[in-house]
Amino acid sequence: MSRNVGTLFDAHIYWKYFVIVWIALLTGMTMIRTVKSLGPFATVATILLSLSLFIILIGACVSWHLNITSNTSPKLRLFDISNVPNMIGVAIFSFEGIGFILPAHTAIKKRSHFTPLIVVCITFIASLYVIFGTIGYLGFGDSIQDIALNSFDVLPGQAWAIIRKITLVAILLAIFVTYPMQMFVALDILENKLFDPAVRTRKKWWIQNLFRFCVVLLTALVALVVPKLNTIMAFIGSLGSAPLQYIFPSTIYILIYRDEINIATKALIGSYVVIGFVALIFGTYTSLRDIVLSY
Repeated sequence: MSRNVGTLFDAHIYWKYFVIVWIALLTGMTMIRTVKSLGPFATVATILLSLSLFIILIGACVSWHLNITSNTSPKLRLFDISNVPNMIGVAIFSFEGIGFILPAHTAIKKRSHFTPLIVVCITFIASLYVIFGTIGYLGFGDSIQDIALNSFDVLPGQAWAIIRKITLVAILLAIFVTYPMQMFVALDILENKLFDPAVRTRKKWWIQNLFRFCVVLLTALVALVVPKLNTIMAFIGSLGSAPLQYIFPSTIYILIYRDEINIATKALIGSYVVIGFVALIFGTYTSLRDIVLSY
């Protein structure tokens, strides 16, 4: 976020100066302590991200068209086995949403609507990932950036430069308002572990605020230390999301319903556990290796 704000104002402004500003703003956002209060922010983020994704897809299609008409093709690789572990980690990271699923399941009025709603959402998201990734790669090839919007530099004309800046502002605002949603469950769990929920004093309130600031500061330090966005996504996906998405739910389900499900179902759910362990081991090793090699 800081790096991109630096490019918006002046290429000569050192982007790390903006880190302090973002830490202060995000700390303020994490002071919101109820899911209901975060609802309007989620709506704004959804609108901004949808528009941004649409514009990026249009830009990729334009680049793809220009490549075809000029008989030039970006470098494309149909398969790169060296990046498969990272790809799996990023994919798991993208789909893992237990931090949002649990509050949504608790808050929904009719529990019978929850499962079909989740199926529709996951199908839509999977389709979006496939379309976005395929068109983006066909449009920009191997030169595509970790942040796809930065690939707009190859598009001709001043209009695309302006569109890029407007879209970047929309994405930054969307990230800003979704940050507290990403942090909500983690902060809630940590505070319940560290502080007695029954005690309500002004001193405790200030200590909790200081704790939230420290957590935001920690995320900022991680973002500063790790050089590539996709590397940290793969690391989190492999080490954190693989157990949350595959290993823990499958294991708990088998333990609870072991007398009620048949062997075929146990084998299917057991395969999820195996997938989770494979992703955990190979994905974590590969992402840590990439982080070390990047230095």
